[in-house]
Amino acid sequence: MTGTSFLITLDVFAFVWGALWGSFLNVVIYRLPAGESLVSPPSHCPKCQHPLAWYDNVPIFGWLILRGRCRYCKTKISPRYPLVELLTAILSLAIWVHVAHGRLLLPVESVDPLIGVGMVFFLYFYFVAILIAIAFIDLDLAIIPHELTIAGVVLGVIAGFVMPADGPFIDLWPGVGWVDALLGLAVGAGSIWAIIKGYALVRGVEGMGWGDFMLMGMVGVWVGWRGVIFVLFAASVQGLIAALVHAGWLKARGKDREQSGFFIEDVEAIDGESAPYAGARPEAVAAEPAPPTDAEPAARAADPGAPERQGEEASEASAFGQMAVPFGPFIALSAIEFVLVGELVLPRLFG
Repeated sequence: MTGTSFLITLDVFAFVWGALWGSFLNVVIYRLPAGESLVSPPSHCPKCQHPLAWYDNVPIFGWLILRGRCRYCKTKISPRYPLVELLTAILSLAIWVHVAHGRLLLPVESVDPLIGVGMVFFLYFYFVAILIAIAFIDLDLAIIPHELTIAGVVLGVIAGFVMPADGPFIDLWPGVGWVDALLGLAVGAGSIWAIIKGYALVRGVEGMGWGDFMLMGMVGVWVGWRGVIFVLFAASVQGLIAALVHAGWLKARGKDREQSGFFIEDVEAIDGESAPYAGARPEAVAAEPAPPTDAEPAARAADPGAPERQGEEASEASAFGQMAVPFGPFIALSAIEFVLVGELVLPRLFG
């Protein structure tokens, strides 16, 4: 086998590897927030509970063969399932090409080339896989499970100890050893903490969730404190652009922003029939207004304009809430981008 055909074979393996793990990520995205086991029971239709045959679980192609519906009860299956599998497969291939091409056939001191390249690939791949799961869970439910971020921190610290930092690997954003990983954890988490506390000081409410605090700390472990600067900037810019595009899209549809979530109401509208497959989404519960107290008539008499001002304040708070954007998916997106272009960005930021 020639060097070229060998690389192509490994490219195919990387794509298939990503698709297989993408199928598992669908399970994580659906079951983890619901507190269900990731391994038991086996894959089944949430509507009719019928176990799925192995050929129905073939990544990407299983959904196409079934034409997007359960084989047994014909319930619609969200197209997001094959999209997650395809996305993970593409990113797996991109990471492999980024890590292996141009390095695999080069001599590496004290480590076999395939072992060294393979270790770097698997470490980066599992980091990206965790980010994919976090992004979709945050889009669905506006939460970031700590189980995922803690696992990412532990894996990132391990990577800081074992990641090759010499030979052809030196250009994969140099300097993220275990010391820089811990500095990245502090800077990443600390930056979000400062935003949360600063916004609360100015507006009286926390502008971000503590899941973002954990996520940015995890990302900092992987990219180092220098990479945190890129990730925060890129996530902010891309999040702002997405929010503006989303607001324009809703305005063009003549639809009010009725929920504080971002994209959540649209997923419900598009995939309402496939909700059992789309993820565990809590039902919105409208709070009943509290009955008036004896003090309210006196308060209104003392200040007739109070109800109107309260209504304006509530409207302002609601309008702000309606534009709330889950920051986690954009942190995840920017961290993935840094995995692929970090060695190009860092020299321009720090020389």
